[in-house]
Amino acid sequence: MSVNPLRNYCPQALDRRLGKNVILFVATSVHQERWSLVEITYRPMKEMIISEITEYASPEALAQNFAYVIRGGQAAALAWADELVFFVLPIPPVTEAMVKEFLEGRTHYGSVMFAGMSPYRPVIRVNALEIPVIDASATESARALAAWLKSRKHGSKST
Repeated sequence: MSVNPLRNYCPQALDRRLGKNVILFVATSVHQERWSLVEITYRPMKEMIISEITEYASPEALAQNFAYVIRGGQAAALAWADELVFFVLPIPPVTEAMVKEFLEGRTHYGSVMFAGMSPYRPVIRVNALEIPVIDASATESARALAAWLKSRKHGSKST
């Protein structure tokens, strides 16, 4: 009789046997045993490099400009964290130098657009469009970006 390594993690799996095509992703710090066939490493971003920042007077003003992205056929949503709604335009790592930066933990954003929004709303309505807003407050990088944006003094707001 084989011992089921999921015993401590999934009681329903006690009497089930693992098939040939099943990959087991279980790591335990309690027993210091290694059951995983794949090592998983979490490596958060170390730095965000932002080329341009635009603050809008309201969430609706941001959504109005963002609507052009959606009308152009791009599937996209705004993000929300720490009382800010925002959208980032990443610069894709297409050159060797950019890939190296990315692998070293640096992400480049061509533009970050944001506005204050409290409380969180799942949708911003602009004319006939409903712009989705994802609550990204569980994401460490989204919270860090929102806190950094709030800490900066911005000049004129875009309408």
